[in-house]
Amino acid sequence: MQTEKRSYLRLETAKTMQVYTSLCAAAYTVKIDNITPSGALLASKYLPSVGETISFNVCDDSFKYIFSGSGTVKRLVEEDMDYKGGFAVEFDKPINKQTFDNIIQ
Repeated sequence: MQTEKRSYLRLETAKTMQVYTSLCAAAYTVKIDNITPSGALLASKYLPSVGETISFNVCDDSFKYIFSGSGTVKRLVEEDMDYKGGFAVEFDKPINKQTFDNIIQ
């Protein structure tokens, strides 16, 4: 059995993220399924490669930027009956508490 390595509780949010990859200059929008100060699970049909560095903007409901940053794709999540598929990203710098609280509202 694998030991849980996360030091933060994952929280659900209805926020979105604009993602920029090395393969495309235009951003695409993904739903944030859950987020911690150190990373997020993103629902998307368009999957970057594991190990790829992405840039992103977290947006509120009116698409105003809440937080911008970069991170590394850590794993891909296959589509199945319970989940549409996506990828997990680890942020290069953790989100500060005030910004994180604003994201999960």
